[in-house]
Amino acid sequence: MRRGCARRARPEQGQRGSIIVLALWTLFVLSSFAVTMAYAARQKIMLAIRLEAHEVLCAVADAGVRRAMSELFQDTDLTADAWTEVWANNEALFRESEVGRGRFSVKYPAVDPLTGKAGTRYGVEDEGGKLNLNRATTEELARLFGSTAGLSADGALDLAFCVIDWRDEDSFFGHPQYGAEDEYYQGLARPYTCKDAPFEVLEELLMVKGMDHEIFSRLSPYLTVHGDTPLNINTVPHEVLMAVGLSKEVADKIHLYRVGEDQKEGTTDDQTFATASGIVSALTQFLPFSSDEVAQVSNLVAAGRFGTSSGFFSVHCEAWIKSDPASRLQVHAVVERALTHEGKPTGRIKLWSEG
Repeated sequence: MRRGCARRARPEQGQRGSIIVLALWTLFVLSSFAVTMAYAARQKIMLAIRLEAHEVLCAVADAGVRRAMSELFQDTDLTADAWTEVWANNEALFRESEVGRGRFSVKYPAVDPLTGKAGTRYGVEDEGGKLNLNRATTEELARLFGSTAGLSADGALDLAFCVIDWRDEDSFFGHPQYGAEDEYYQGLARPYTCKDAPFEVLEELLMVKGMDHEIFSRLSPYLTVHGDTPLNINTVPHEVLMAVGLSKEVADKIHLYRVGEDQKEGTTDDQTFATASGIVSALTQFLPFSSDEVAQVSNLVAAGRFGTSSGFFSVHCEAWIKSDPASRLQVHAVVERALTHEGKPTGRIKLWSEG
């Protein structure tokens, strides 16, 4: 009897389709996993590159700040500080200086008060020429807010009292019509309390009622929270001179005295006030002053509002990598300068911020 030949079982067509679908899904999952792993690896590589770039930028910016501090501390004559100092206005030292893999510039905006032309000064900025936010009177603040921020008389006075209420130690209004205390700040969508203590950083102003970024950007070049010394008359700008009570005409004459014949700040023919007691005589010998104008200056000198030197300085340093100029870091450092027991200049960094 013949035996039948054994036949292999053939998978049905549906089974073959399932195997193909399973294979495709497996391939899709593996491909997705590979793409995810590649993306994660790329992210880690990019993060490592950014971290390395930031480390380089920090080192370059630190070198720029240290360069500025070195020049500042080499100035051994602390009786008078002016824009003629090496640290104050030296493009060769502070513009696009090379260090390691990067470059830095130490600079800040400067406006000519007579022409209104905006420019850049390469060097260290003197904080001593600015109005101290913690010491200024209501009238001084209101005058500055009105002239620089373009506020109305009522708006400037209201904002000035808001600043006073923020920094004073009590919870009472400084004026029956103007100002703000806890009741206002607690009623905001994101409530907080009125500080009732001195400003520690200038950016705190943005928490005060009536302040916004546009107004802050106009005011910040003329305000400081550092130091309690008199205004340095050798560096104080027009806006601050008028804020403390001088007329525009007197402010113009002080500027003309300082800039010399070429009428440019920071050049060799600049004139410097050596002592506060000699301010009035130096001005009246240089330009004609009316009795009222003399009284304006004399009263402020007698009140101790003017000095001739500073203790705090701002270093605005921009750093970038030579091979990648788009990678940049902005650093703002506030430096306090003092004298050692041996009479040598020294100091420390009081504030360091990056942006």
